[in-house]
Amino acid sequence: VSKSGGTKETRNGMLEAEARFAATGLRFARHAVAVTGVGSELDKHAETNGWLARFPMFDWIGGRTSVMSAVGLLPMALQGFDIDAFLAGAAAMDELTRASDVTQNAAMLLALMWYYVGNGKGEKDMVVLPYKDRLALFTKYLQQLVMESLGKEKNLAGEIVHQGIAVYGNKGSTDQHSYVQQLRDGVLNFFVTFVEVRNDRRGARFEVEDGITSGDYLEGFLRGTRSALYEKGRESITMSIPEVNAFYVAMLIALYERAVGFYGSLVNIN
Repeated sequence: VSKSGGTKETRNGMLEAEARFAATGLRFARHAVAVTGVGSELDKHAETNGWLARFPMFDWIGGRTSVMSAVGLLPMALQGFDIDAFLAGAAAMDELTRASDVTQNAAMLLALMWYYVGNGKGEKDMVVLPYKDRLALFTKYLQQLVMESLGKEKNLAGEIVHQGIAVYGNKGSTDQHSYVQQLRDGVLNFFVTFVEVRNDRRGARFEVEDGITSGDYLEGFLRGTRSALYEKGRESITMSIPEVNAFYVAMLIALYERAVGFYGSLVNIN
């Protein structure tokens, strides 16, 4: 997967894979497909070497916003992921974020919160704490989406503005012990985003104490941490989804994509 086909990390991985296939007597081309721009180096390489298939991606799709294209959908489909539900979730959020009433538009509200807390200059970092193991990589995803999109030297008028919002974090509650101490008592240069999942598991209910599950504890940890930060004047946002599935993960991703777009407009950057 490479839009231009010229990215060296991707090319190097391809060459390593080709060599491993060759070492075991397998023809790499009979097991390889390319997701790339039409006419790119990778597209030409795949055609010349007789790869199984080539899946095009449009020039206007940025890498950080490519998860809804063949870049994300093809690997998802091959792993048995429900891509129809994924696209339906993104479409549902698209509809919601077209609302012209700001109070009913979650993406605009989120962008306005970012603008308010950072004085429109990204003065505070975004700390993302998802309380779900399956969302452990969500912070890394947001790092690229937010920082690559908003980290700009100049605004649309060509003025030097040095815009951006730094993103970091880890998952609650197991990993929060390593950094909540500073969040509560240290430098106030951040705001927190909690991601709450209301359904704690798919399988049978398991109680760690009489009438109490580990999911109940997890919810308590989130609320307790949020209260502790609030007591010290630390701002936070709470995102809440019913469960982690294709539909709601796509809604989350689409929400943040739209929020980034709105924020870019608010601070007048491309």
